[in-house]
Amino acid sequence: MTRLTSTILCIGLSTAACQGESLNPSAGEGPPDWVTAELSNAQDWFIPFAGGNKVTPARLGYAINGNVLEGPEIDADAELIVQTGARALRTALFWRKLEVGSRGDYARLDALLDRYLEIGERYGFSYVLQMNPGSSNPLYVAAEDNDPKVACGADGSTSDRLEGLSPHTTAEFAGYADFVAHAAVHLAERQIVDRVGRSVNIAFEIGNEPNGGFYNVCRTREKDHLANAEQYKLLARAAARAVRAAAHDDPDVQRRARSAPLYLTGLAAGAWQWRVGRPHKAAEFLERILSFDFPGPAGLQNLEDVYDGLTFHPYDTFTDGPDNPTGLEVGVVDIVTAVAAIVDHPDHVARTDSRKRLALGVTEYGYQVHDVCDRAPEDGGNTVACVLRDFDRAKYLQRGLTHMLALRRVAFVTLFTWRRPDELGQGFGMVVNSTLEPTDAWRAVQHYARQLTGTNIGARIDLGDPFVFVFPFRRDAPEAMSGFVAWHARDARVDVAIPTSGEGGEYCISKLARRRGDVQRVSTSPAGTLDVSLNSLPSFIITTNDGACDAP
Repeated sequence: MTRLTSTILCIGLSTAACQGESLNPSAGEGPPDWVTAELSNAQDWFIPFAGGNKVTPARLGYAINGNVLEGPEIDADAELIVQTGARALRTALFWRKLEVGSRGDYARLDALLDRYLEIGERYGFSYVLQMNPGSSNPLYVAAEDNDPKVACGADGSTSDRLEGLSPHTTAEFAGYADFVAHAAVHLAERQIVDRVGRSVNIAFEIGNEPNGGFYNVCRTREKDHLANAEQYKLLARAAARAVRAAAHDDPDVQRRARSAPLYLTGLAAGAWQWRVGRPHKAAEFLERILSFDFPGPAGLQNLEDVYDGLTFHPYDTFTDGPDNPTGLEVGVVDIVTAVAAIVDHPDHVARTDSRKRLALGVTEYGYQVHDVCDRAPEDGGNTVACVLRDFDRAKYLQRGLTHMLALRRVAFVTLFTWRRPDELGQGFGMVVNSTLEPTDAWRAVQHYARQLTGTNIGARIDLGDPFVFVFPFRRDAPEAMSGFVAWHARDARVDVAIPTSGEGGEYCISKLARRRGDVQRVSTSPAGTLDVSLNSLPSFIITTNDGACDAP
């Protein structure tokens, strides 16, 4: 996927982009200029990379329900997606629903993949396809396929085979692996580029949160996460073997199919459980699937050798408190750091043939309601019921994105979820489900991409206040535009002095606008600092080329 190198629109503050106006998403005029400008430096999105912190449309996207892509109203959704500047979509393909009738009947899968390609060609989307094994496919649970049984529980007892459990027999692993490999070959046969010449890239995610409630090979009430890890590891190996050995008469198709980007599952990872001194099942699960006991043929000794990355879902972020004064969304950093520490451990990196590091992708990021509620002391610290306002969701979305995109280990982020139920619930929710009315979260992504597309976000600048967050950014074009994303983790307005490394000049400050013209102009002080007032809503502080910064 290509990178965008469009200019920041807030240089000319008379533009709608800087005054909080939304483009008309239903006009059908195609992507706005700031999305399509200077499409160059072609780069496939899902080719894994060790790091990078440039903001591009390929790094931003949405987790969506499959019926959005499959429904007749896709054009309305797609135009709204395009208007935000994001280009990544993550959706699920359920094995038991798409291989039906008889083993090897992939007609439903092929039709759906063709549908996704056609939409990708029209709108420039690339995809993360969650190949969901879910409950076992009934075609593969015949009595003769039920050996071996899985050891569950501390006593090593085994579970009788029950339809509805996750795959854990040889026949099930082989059937699921053939399902994934067929998809890889089908897509390789239909290599398609979008209207500006970019490949419609598709990556495969093997499963979804197998350390949580979506994968279970034991019928005991308490799920055995380590037993699940062992079975998931076998499932992932089977899928990798099938894809990497995919055959086709056309050598180019075969090469493309075998090189399909594969990502280990969307790991559920609650930040509060990663605290030092607390055992964490997600960490144990991840360490188990990356363990040494993974025999296989040459070139397939380790999952790191055949997988391109790992995806995870940073939910259950910290609430404010004495041990976490830095903001509601900062738990994301703790999760990414903890996951990267396991994935990048020398024991894992040293044993791979390519000495590569797995790319890390966040395929679901969204606030659960309780993540942003106060804890009532009289209730023993338990979370009290509340509903987060749309505008606050938008605020936390921008803050969380900045945290993640500033980390060189996060390759891409898909926000949970595209459509929001009519009633406020968990997740961000870009549009209201019944009306497709854009929410403040939709405007937050649009505003974010307009300000930062094509820039590299640097590490946080420590100003000595744990509540103050300042991230520098710079564009690597010849007329490099620079600036800061900054906020205070509390609602109170606080004056801060941001060092500018001796760079003088004027800056335009843009925020997600509740009203037209929410923008202002500031200048560096004689002391070489930028004196600004911050609150909990991120300020995008951007240098100007010519000093023109019209008052609203």
